[in-house]
Amino acid sequence: MGERAFTLIELLIVGMILALMALLALPNFTHWLFMTRMHSTAREIAADLQTARIKAITQNTAFRVRFDPQTETYQMEKRVAGQWKTVGDPKTLPAGVDLVQVTRQPIFQPIGTAPGGTTVTLHGAQGGIKKIKVSFAGRIKIE
Repeated sequence: MGERAFTLIELLIVGMILALMALLALPNFTHWLFMTRMHSTAREIAADLQTARIKAITQNTAFRVRFDPQTETYQMEKRVAGQWKTVGDPKTLPAGVDLVQVTRQPIFQPIGTAPGGTTVTLHGAQGGIKKIKVSFAGRIKIE
C-alpha cells in the first residue's frame, strides 16, 4: 500500500502563501493595535474621572484630575484645607497616544457637579482623535 504525504515543494508553496498573507495583514493589524490602545486609554481616563467624581461625593470634598500635556501624564488631587493634595501615583499615557488639549481641569464638587465644557483630547500616532467630555452635571462621555 502506498502512503500519501506532502512533498517539500508543496509545503514551501503553502509557507510562502501564508507569509504573503501575513505580510498583507500586518499594516491592518498595526492600525487596529493603535486604535485599540487609543480606545482603552480613553476608557481608562473616563473611568479615572468617574472615580474622582464618586470620591468627591462620598468624601464630601472637591476632587480634580490634573492633566499635564507636556509630560503626557495626569494625576488625581483632593482639596484639603484649601490646598490640592495628590492622591495616588501619576498616570502616564501609553506610547502612541498623545494628550493634545485639555480645555479646563475638571474639578468635581461634593455634589458631583463639575465646570461645564471640560474636554480632554487624545490623538493617536496612527491617526484618530478621541475626546472625553465632562458636562456640568458631571456626566463623562467619550466621543
